[in-house]
Amino acid sequence: MLRPRKVAAAAHIVARMVVATVTEAWSWLSPAVRSSLLHRSEWSAGQDFVGTLGGGAAGLTKPVRRRAGGSEYFAFRPDSDIWPLGPGPEIAYARVRIGRTGGSMRRREFIALGAGAGIWPLVAHAQQSAISTIGWLHGANADAYAPMATAFRKSLNQSGYFETQNLKIEYRWAEGRLERLPGLAADLVRRQVSVIFAAGGAETALAAKAATSAIPIVFANGVDAVEVGLVASLNRPGGNITGISFLINTLGHKQLEILHELQPKAIIAVLLNPDLATVSLQSDDIQAAARALGLQVDIVHASTEQEIDTAFASLAKSPIAGLVIGANAFFFSRRMQFVGLAARYSIPTVYPWREAVIGGGLVSYGASVTDAYRLAGIYTGRVLKGEKAADLPVQQASNTELVINLKTARRWALRFRSHYLAAPMR
Repeated sequence: MLRPRKVAAAAHIVARMVVATVTEAWSWLSPAVRSSLLHRSEWSAGQDFVGTLGGGAAGLTKPVRRRAGGSEYFAFRPDSDIWPLGPGPEIAYARVRIGRTGGSMRRREFIALGAGAGIWPLVAHAQQSAISTIGWLHGANADAYAPMATAFRKSLNQSGYFETQNLKIEYRWAEGRLERLPGLAADLVRRQVSVIFAAGGAETALAAKAATSAIPIVFANGVDAVEVGLVASLNRPGGNITGISFLINTLGHKQLEILHELQPKAIIAVLLNPDLATVSLQSDDIQAAARALGLQVDIVHASTEQEIDTAFASLAKSPIAGLVIGANAFFFSRRMQFVGLAARYSIPTVYPWREAVIGGGLVSYGASVTDAYRLAGIYTGRVLKGEKAADLPVQQASNTELVINLKTARRWALRFRSHYLAAPMR
């Protein structure tokens, strides 16, 4: 009987021979065909190991001996960093017959073992050459948008793309410093990424669009993509860009209405970020909504953490009924600062994101940011599979949600009308 270490060493040699002859042919196969062939291979999830043996071949774990039907087998588990079929390394075992106890290995069985060991270096090479790279360009910071990034990656997983396997994501975060965006976008273009995902404000998508007319761009933001010049039209965006618009910046009328019903005084403050390219559009929308409701609004600006503190301290001394927070990526990353300051100064505040209310804020009205990133992940997967961005219509989020923190409302002795409490969450 051949010793296990010798068997593994011989298998490794045969594996290299197999790779040298068929790697080129494998690399020409489409991902769908490769996946089909791999699924047709013989795998077993059995756990009846007899003992661990030494040795190992490229792309495989150490072989283990197992018995079945009176015969002995060596089972090789593929290394997790080359398994191409999703989260399967821990359950998939390549099973190769090497002969019966006490018997000699026949030539055809040795070849079978060699082919079994050789398939994983082959797959690793083919997969490495087919890795797609997404350039992630964002205006805020990673911690604040971790749930959204997770939703984005999950959609990519559903499309067959997994980080460390057939996908790499180059993350670039502006950390609220929007002047950094052009340089970050240019860096991604130099790296020749497969597609750029631009989120965290219209400024991010505009920076990506200015940096390249060749690399596809998928955006996710809360503005009107046509109004800010990202696309020619929603149905036929044209060029190299498409994405998801969840129109969170255009809901000022409803946010003012909610606050006016809670606090029917005439003056309501609105906090906007003056660094945004869309700040004038936001301000115009708010002013128009206030006129329609017969309200007076006081526009306040802040673009740093310290300016936010100063703005709240100033508002606490003014005769305002409440505050509406304008939507933007930097403000979203400071949402817990807003919640804390609103509680400290007892300022009823309406937010554009549910996450602020979950953290203790009073009420929010807006579209789901997480859902927008999920949809953007689906679009990005379609682009990676070969669809042109120009042929994918810009999607607009149709669902908005009203989220009320009744505990916070009771603390401030505020009552919402019954039609709000009876309304569905979405």
